[in-house]
Amino acid sequence: MTDSPSPEKLWSFFRRARYLIILYGVPLFIRLYFRLTVNNSKVGNTYSEGEGVIFCSNHQSHLDALIVGASVAKPVAKNGTRRFVAFMGNGKVMKENFIFSLTYWCGGFPIYRENPNPALNHAAKILNEGFCVFMSPQGMRVGTSPVDDYFNLRTDPRSGVGRVLLLANGKIPIVPMYIHGAGAALGGGRLIPRFKSFISVSFGDPMTFEKYTRSQGWNEKDPDFYPTAKKIAIEIMDVIHELMMKQEENYFSIIEKKFSKSIKNITPEFRADRSFRRYQRNLSNYSPEELGKEFTKLTNK
Repeated sequence: MTDSPSPEKLWSFFRRARYLIILYGVPLFIRLYFRLTVNNSKVGNTYSEGEGVIFCSNHQSHLDALIVGASVAKPVAKNGTRRFVAFMGNGKVMKENFIFSLTYWCGGFPIYRENPNPALNHAAKILNEGFCVFMSPQGMRVGTSPVDDYFNLRTDPRSGVGRVLLLANGKIPIVPMYIHGAGAALGGGRLIPRFKSFISVSFGDPMTFEKYTRSQGWNEKDPDFYPTAKKIAIEIMDVIHELMMKQEENYFSIIEKKFSKSIKNITPEFRADRSFRRYQRNLSNYSPEELGKEFTKLTNK
């Protein structure tokens, strides 16, 4: 008795072609178009295809989900183990913007702010089926630079990732990560990403939440459902913040040296200054080696 053909072999030629282009083409494009560096890639690929896992990061750009896919895609990424990464996208944008509607092909599914439950339930369902989902506890793009992340990552996160985790009864691991440079590569208002922008992905140790597993499972009507979901989101954001502080140590040192200000003392008005934002954008495009040279140059002035 022969094995049954895989589902994609039963598709039409064009559907199969589309699937293969997405599977190999999108991650390969990200790696060729940008200068992508993945830190702790082995940790990021702890869970292979068939094991449900949530990837959580900061959110600076529409590129974030594609960057995550390029970081874990098999066979494009080093140590890559995944063939499919699902992610939530703004339902209104996906419906009204042709370019973003194409993210349906890349694993995107819509979430609507006025009624997020269908998307969250869908995420929990596919996680239980062994797929992975990319989510940001921030819920939307918040800033485009590491300095923005410094001030925003610990502000009030959305409860979505916590709600998905509880709907999966706390049994799904979460891999925290920090993405550098995505906002500088493709920030709000830009349609074409900056060619060869430097982007790095730093994976943190997987987080597990079995302490929230219940014999009867969770229901959104449980009085402690939403407070617990918010608590989980805060825990995850704290870890992402720690990853950011480690990843951006040299970046922040240069900002402080250049402007003679401690990062924590930079005001919203100063952050909004056009020349400051331009300097940040250019600095975000520096690799760690280039950041070292920039710091040496400022120190020797």
